[in-house]
Amino acid sequence: MPQVKYFVMIYDGRPFGGTPHAVYSDAELERLKREAKEAGVRISVREATDDDR
Repeated sequence: MPQVKYFVMIYDGRPFGGTPHAVYSDAELERLKREAKEAGVRISVREATDDDR
């Protein structure tokens, strides 16, 4: 089973803050950042720790 590398919150105007995503690779993180920038939405990124896994 793949390990989660990052947790990303996408602030896309939904109630209660945003939409959470588990990200498994650096390439996936870069894709999400690019798509968020193109869509004009804000995201926050947190690196997963051993406690999260």
